Amino acid sequence: MIRASHGRAAWLLATTISASACDPEALAVVELTAYGEEFVEDEIPASAFVDGWSIEFSRFVVALTDIEVDGEPLPGHFAIDLRDDSSGEGHHLGEVVVPAGARPQITYRVAPLPEPGLMPEPGASLVVEGRAQRGEQTISFAWSFDTDTRYEHCEGVEALDSDLGNRSELTLHADHLFYDDLEAPDPNLAFDAIAAADTDGDGDVTMDELDAVQLGAAERYQGGGGQITDLGHFIRALTRTLGHIDGEGHCEIGR
Repeated sequence: MIRASHGRAAWLLATTISASACDPEALAVVELTAYGEEFVEDEIPASAFVDGWSIEFSRFVVALTDIEVDGEPLPGHFAIDLRDDSSGEGHHLGEVVVPAGARPQITYRVAPLPEPGLMPEPGASLVVEGRAQRGEQTISFAWSFDTDTRYEHCEGVEALDSDLGNRSELTLHADHLFYDDLEAPDPNLAFDAIAAADTDGDGDVTMDELDAVQLGAAERYQGGGGQITDLGHFIRALTRTLGHIDGEGHCEIGR
């Protein structure tokens, strides 16, 4: 599912094809996609977690806006359910025309969208639903976030050719939601503390239940300079780390 609001992408593509016919070395068309990788489309396997849980998403809807390639904007706003099967190709967003030659510099935001109705929940930038399983135990979750994160200085992995074969992928790493450290270079994936937040025993962990879990002096869930004191806000902070480019390419988080 992709819901989009956009305008001039087709005009830009036609303009570039016309310009390239006159000067084929001058411009490049970059196709932009969004992808949550196999961790979203299939599952995060138990082998990835230090405590043996696995995660399967039923919905992973992300709001994308303010997308630019080398300063050239991709018009529109997008609400994409990355859980929808893309056969590993990612979800098409549109094309941007830029000078050929260098590796592109890409910027984008995951943020609440101005148009009502694009996201399944008003004011949300990320909506995730799914279930975690370990043996016979199952825990469901349905979380909505309104965090606003600008990912910038994302350098594409390939230099741009003056043809129509250039692609760059906005990659969202769902496993980051289950990191146990905000600052460690190689944090673990863990779910035990989230499962334990189900204090009413109904098999569903809500954000209110996560907000009630005080981190205290726990060895896990460190980071944030002491400003984050509960598990709910820890996971909200993790939502600001999801964005990458072309797989494992890194972006800076804008202030």
